[in-house]
Amino acid sequence: MRHHLAILLPRYLRLILSGHKTVECRIARRPIPPHGTIDPDDMIRLKQSGGPVYGVAQAARVKTYDDLDAADLQRLRRKNGRAICAEAGFWQAHRRARYATLIWLKDVRPLPPFRIEKTDRPPWVVLPGPLVPRFPYNPSGKPSLLEVPRP
Repeated sequence: MRHHLAILLPRYLRLILSGHKTVECRIARRPIPPHGTIDPDDMIRLKQSGGPVYGVAQAARVKTYDDLDAADLQRLRRKNGRAICAEAGFWQAHRRARYATLIWLKDVRPLPPFRIEKTDRPPWVVLPGPLVPRFPYNPSGKPSLLEVPRP
């Protein structure tokens, strides 16, 4: 079993933690992680972009695609779009992508928020082992962006 760190925009992180987003989709022009690096039962730490780690999930099922074209992407969107919860802009921005990884999530759990040192840009990292929180994150004591109820 491998351990991964997924960097997510706040909207998608909220959707995963609330159970609405059940498939994580990574699409790229070249085969970058998690493409070819994730397997069922791998653990995924869920980190907010520019923020702390808020949760953990396990990969239930993984499907990778190579040499995609526009028609293939449309099929992926039609078949899995509801579970992926991506906005139309996501699909438009990735219209020239050739590789995709779909990860069905299970056992999604929130964690007490904690920060990690990450200064590079890749949105997915294969970790050398389990990620252990060293200190909690919430210096103000105020609710974080993820804890604020949505109307």
